Amino acid sequence: GLEGYHVSVDGKHVTSFPYRTGFSLEDATGLSIKGDVDVHSIYAASLPTSHPSFAPQMHLELLPQWKAPPILDVNVELFIGILSAGNHFAERMAVRKSWMQHKLIKSSHVVARFFVALHGRKDINLDIKKEADYFGDIIIVPYMDHYDLVVVKTVAIAEYGIRNVAAKNIMKCDDDTFVRLDSIISEVRKVGIGRSLYIGNMNYHHTPLRDGKWAVTYEV
Repeated sequence: GLEGYHVSVDGKHVTSFPYRTGFSLEDATGLSIKGDVDVHSIYAASLPTSHPSFAPQMHLELLPQWKAPPILDVNVELFIGILSAGNHFAERMAVRKSWMQHKLIKSSHVVARFFVALHGRKDINLDIKKEADYFGDIIIVPYMDHYDLVVVKTVAIAEYGIRNVAAKNIMKCDDDTFVRLDSIISEVRKVGIGRSLYIGNMNYHHTPLRDGKWAVTYEV
């Protein structure tokens, strides 16, 4: 789940516990159940030894064609900040090999960068650093990653797009998103000089949620 791990039996929620820094469910090697429990049957089957994202050497193709092109001295029409988790090696590789190969990105008229926070595991952070050094498309934000900090990542995307890229427009997406650059640029170019553009669902009358899954507990 988004806030932690949730345990259900026969479709009924039993218990939940929050994430603990440095621990991933994929790291677990056993399960212990304590209390008044009747075990009727146990089913055992083969499971993957680790989540695919925790084996970067299997997914990172260190080939020159997947490297980010240099930002040329051209007017950047659109900067895309891609929210990504530290251990999402496979997801980032899929993006590099798909829509990031678009001619608009290759020509630097559109610039895309992954925004990744620090992971709880040191070995993951070392792999992120190696990945960033090779591909040149990762911006590492200096704090431990947590879903509640997605707002801070969004602010980092906006600041980078303005200060480092000087882009005319800024976009935010996730690493499991396929961006249709032709359609987006087509809409961007329809906007006249001096006018603003917002693509999304903006509710001017909505107040911050203080309870539930999408609760905001602090202001930025």
